[in-house]
Amino acid sequence: MGVQGVPFFVFNEKYAVSGAQPIEVFSEVLERVWEEENEQSRGQIREETRTETTYCCEGETCNKE
Repeated sequence: MGVQGVPFFVFNEKYAVSGAQPIEVFSEVLERVWEEENEQSRGQIREETRTETTYCCEGETCNKE
């Protein structure tokens, strides 16, 4: 990782904060991680609830296959 300073924090195995930083830096990183995780969760939920249904329509009658 090439850590050169302490303290050193890694968030979500993607974002790193090195050295003593203001609280705003930590807040920004945590908000970004939160947003990314929620986007991934929503995408997984959409994927899990998606169903593939085929309809075969003949005239006015539709049959679900």
